[in-house]
Amino acid sequence: VLLSSGARWALMTELRGAQEPPLKTLLAQLDPVDLILIEGYKTDKHPKIETYRQTTKGTLLAPSDPSIIGVAADCAVSVSQPLFDLDDTTKIADFILAQVGL
Repeated sequence: VLLSSGARWALMTELRGAQEPPLKTLLAQLDPVDLILIEGYKTDKHPKIETYRQTTKGTLLAPSDPSIIGVAADCAVSVSQPLFDLDDTTKIADFILAQVGL
């Protein structure tokens, strides 16, 4: 699938049963950019903000993963990283921009 507009274009590639490429391989496909936001790849060692929802009752990764630099949650959690309200997108965005120097 190819998407195009007057300002940009994007090409989607089907894996057709092939294994998902490593994140490093996918990032090499991008033009030089100032910021890349990644969803998934939670076991890679890039800086991450963990999201936590009380209804999932999952285990927080932040206490044991030094690559997690912040947590966004919809409930009170005990972490040493900066904690954000999951719905406070302005504070989360400001944190990300400060982390990357933008």
